[in-house]
Order: sequence, then C-alpha cells, then structure tokens
Amino acid sequence: TFGIFAAGSPAAGQYTVQALAATGLAANGTFNGSSDPLAATGSLAVGASATVTFTLEFVPAASVSTFTNQATATGTGATTGNVTTDLSTSGSDPDPTGHNNPNGSNVPTTVGVPRIGLAKTAGPLVNNGNGTFDVTFSMVIANAGGVALSQVQVTDTLGAFGTPSASAQPNPGEYVITAGPTISNQVNGAALIAASAGAFTGAGNGTGLLSAASSLAAASGTGAASQASLSFTIRFFPRYAGQCLNSAVVSASTAGGGTVQAQSANGTVPDPTK
Repeated sequence: TFGIFAAGSPAAGQYTVQALAATGLAANGTFNGSSDPLAATGSLAVGASATVTFTLEFVPAASVSTFTNQATATGTGATTGNVTTDLSTSGSDPDPTGHNNPNGSNVPTTVGVPRIGLAKTAGPLVNNGNGTFDVTFSMVIANAGGVALSQVQVTDTLGAFGTPSASAQPNPGEYVITAGPTISNQVNGAALIAASAGAFTGAGNGTGLLSAASSLAAASGTGAASQASLSFTIRFFPRYAGQCLNSAVVSASTAGGGTVQAQSANGTVPDPTK
C-alpha cells in the first residue's frame, strides 16, 4: 500500500520500517512490510493478548492523499489444530463489538497525507499617470490531502516593490496596500479568515494575509480539495523600469503537530504535490 520497501532512506513511493517491538510475543527482526512482524514460534494462552508496534517512514507518491491498511492475525488451535484468522479493525480494541467473533469488525486503518498548494496570479497593470501603478494579486489555496489543516497562513513579502508607504500616494521606491486581503469562493469545508485591516503590510511582521484561526478541511471522499480564493491590491511607484518578481508561501499545521508548506505556483491551479 505504501510503496516498495527500502532498507535505507525512502524515496517517493517507498517506505522503511523502524522501531519494531512486541510484548507477549516475539518480534520478527527481519520484518519489511511484506512478511510477518512476529516470530512464527509464538503462542497465546486462552484469554491472553499481545501487542506489536513499529514506525513506518514513507514518502508518498505524488497523487496519493490517503492510504488504507489492514493486518491479518493467524493462529492454530493447540488441541484442535484448527486455523483461525482475523482482519484488523481500526482502533485499539480488537473486538469492539464484544461478540468474540473473528471477522466481526474489519474496518481498515486509514493514514491521511497532508498536501497543501498555492497558486498566484497578477492582474492587469493599471497606470495611474503619476508614476504609480495598481496591480491586484489573486491566489487559490487548496488542501488536497487526507487530513484537516489548521493555522493556515499565507505569507507574502513585497520587497520587490519597495518599502511600505505611510500615505495613500507612495513615493518612488514605495508601495501601499489599497484593497484586501479579501477571501472568496470557499468550498468543501474551507474556513479561511482574512487578516485584520492594516495588519498585512508585506514587510517585517506584517507579511501574513490570514488570521491564525484559518483552517482547511481534508479533501472529500471524491478527492475534491478544500479550497478558497484570496486577493489584495497594491499601488507602487517603481524607481526603474523592469519586472518585479514575487511569490508567496502557504503553511499549515496538522493534528499530529506536524507542519506542511508550499511556495506559490504561477497561475490559477495550486500544485499540492510539491
């Protein structure tokens, strides 16, 4: 499910197994994800239990957002010689129904992969006839991964346009935010909140476009991303003719305490695979 076993550091589409341990039964030190994690000589008394744990390090293929996984337990009756098997069920209770029935609960365990993407475009340049120009930046933020994301933030440093102006009419080498940030087109559980008025300046501690309470739901079962649009407009007074290159970065937190981030792609389609 997670790819191909790698003895060393995994690459895309590969995994490695670490920290295999067992209590109540002996672990199989050669376990590589395609063999039994327990030694074949183990036995369990009636009513006894055992646990096995291991850490899986994997690098998902670009298109995968959720993995499903199940283990199979097999045992042979000491007196009857009958073989019994049971598929694992998600959680910490092997028999959540309490029926003592192998195969009574067989819910696969899911592992979601966080994937966030950001696309950014610059609208037509408006010449104000006094040395200043207006331009609107539009972005699309998307969570195409299998886990919900909190503390979603988009940071944008506007140093390529100069320094922030203290007035509505920038001087040469300065810029000013004239509109936004504005959130729109929120779909599939997106809940982004724009930074408070005046908080975004494009410089210093003012590069964040969103409130810390912003979040994106996990992608739907059909793979539809949770996403929203974000825009703002600046007026700038260039000192010299030429291009101003700019990009933004999106970041977010996962429930397990991890983080995920991506740099903006030029255009209107986020690329959460990068």
